[in-house]
Amino acid sequence: MAKSQEFLGERRGHLVAKLEVTREATGREGLPLLPAARHYKETEHIPQIIAAIARIDNGTYGYCIDCEEEIPKKRLLRHPHVERCVPCQTIKEKNERR
Repeated sequence: MAKSQEFLGERRGHLVAKLEVTREATGREGLPLLPAARHYKETEHIPQIIAAIARIDNGTYGYCIDCEEEIPKKRLLRHPHVERCVPCQTIKEKNERR
């Protein structure tokens, strides 16, 4: 079942706000952000948010990039930037550990 325009609009708004706050936090001087946390936000988290916004804009948000199955709404609400369903994410993480 495809995600509703209302749901996609809400998710897009949430992601844009999250992107703004995350960019602001990583650029703020004097913020007690450990270098590793700052690096993660700049190199992984911000790009993940940008990619999720792009997926909303191009109509692929909410579908796993590996198996193309729909990602459950509950997962998207909890982790709005995810690009894989749980089974595919599990496989990816197992392969990365090897």
